[in-house]
Amino acid sequence: MYITEQEYKSLLGVSEAPTNFEQLSKKSSIIINSFCGNKIGDDISKLDENIANQVKLATAYQVQHIEENGEDANITSVGIGSFNYSLGGAQNNSINGISLSGMVAIILAPTGLLYSGVMVCE
Repeated sequence: MYITEQEYKSLLGVSEAPTNFEQLSKKSSIIINSFCGNKIGDDISKLDENIANQVKLATAYQVQHIEENGEDANITSVGIGSFNYSLGGAQNNSINGISLSGMVAIILAPTGLLYSGVMVCE
């Protein structure tokens, strides 16, 4: 897990964490690592301190997002018989149908963890 319950409350400025925080934190950590191309692994202490803090913040927002919206919040249309209803607007990011908080990409973009190109070392 990338964050503790205390870090979650401190990072988001909330007084309470979800009752199932540990489960959501584990799941969110896996989602964040997957979104970053598995560059983080299990131990964020190996990361630069600033990048580790951004990973913690992104994880906190992902926990909050799953708590508020559920995992599959990307449902944009429903059809029953001849009745169809579609939501307009932008599509959310997702990984294998699991919805990502819009804050995750914003927070992690400057860290370099989202880079999917080839790293060249000289």
